[in-house]
Amino acid sequence: IRRLLDSAVGEDRFVLSEPESLDLLRVAGVPVVPMERAPDPEGAAAAAQRVGFPVVLKVISAELPHKTEAGGVAVGLGSAEEVRRTASDMQTRLRAAHREAGLQGFSVQAVAEGIETVAAVTWDSTFGPVLAFGLGGVWVEVLDDVAFRVVPVGADDLDEMLSEVKGARLLEGFRGSPPVDRDALRETLLCLSDLARDFSEEIAEVEINPLFAGPKGVLAVDGLVRLHDGRTHGGAR
Repeated sequence: IRRLLDSAVGEDRFVLSEPESLDLLRVAGVPVVPMERAPDPEGAAAAAQRVGFPVVLKVISAELPHKTEAGGVAVGLGSAEEVRRTASDMQTRLRAAHREAGLQGFSVQAVAEGIETVAAVTWDSTFGPVLAFGLGGVWVEVLDDVAFRVVPVGADDLDEMLSEVKGARLLEGFRGSPPVDRDALRETLLCLSDLARDFSEEIAEVEINPLFAGPKGVLAVDGLVRLHDGRTHGGAR
């Protein structure tokens, strides 16, 4: 983790790309969806064949942290030709619309299933690192259904966070659906708490959205890590 952070700061970058963010989360103990990187559309098509169809295609760009809004995500691609064509179109469109953004290729991910949740760490000027959990995807914005705890957290904190969100019934199983793996959710939240505690001088924000939760575990699909940039706490490195 230290090497990943120092590498970014050494290049004067304070927002990690999605693959870098997912690499950091994986090292921290968070389960991450199977993924390959590719430098160009041809490489993306080859990577998709190794990952297995259907796949999710995402552009890699530290300047475009919110790729969905920018049009840098395509879901459910079912063939190598579809991946190649979509990647080429995405590359052309994004270069025209975001000339200032550097495009570093593509990530090709397996399709994950489960309930979309969000797990995050934000920096509060009074309390320092704060852990957040709630329903993910668009629901986190529509319902504003998020539980917060100051880092570091204990076992009781984690149980309370999972139970106090309004969407807790979905996690427990709803209308015949199986309950999610709460142990895996708790372990992931604990990993984020430990990460924020151990690297509070470097890391300003971590967001996993979505974190898919199912009966057999969790998978981080999209990750974003921001660093203190020298004008905020911890940035004097």
